[in-house]
Amino acid sequence: MAFDLVSFDNLYPEELAKSKKVEGSKVVIASHKLNAMKDNIKNGITKGYSNQIIMDTTGFSRKEIESVRLRMKEEEAGNM
Repeated sequence: MAFDLVSFDNLYPEELAKSKKVEGSKVVIASHKLNAMKDNIKNGITKGYSNQIIMDTTGFSRKEIESVRLRMKEEEAGNM
């Protein structure tokens, strides 16, 4: 994933505030997209899909998928 470095130097206070708001919005959107992708992993796990299928469809690594599996098991154990 590529990131653009944002320079807030030489901006007037109004421009600085607006730029920070725009960049903050991008972070929130990226966070929501990541959460949606993790929901896709959870759905795949619930449906019994293999790690390979989940990796192919989401782009997440095996380690990330196993981490989600572990958290789901811990949540399930805590709800019993």
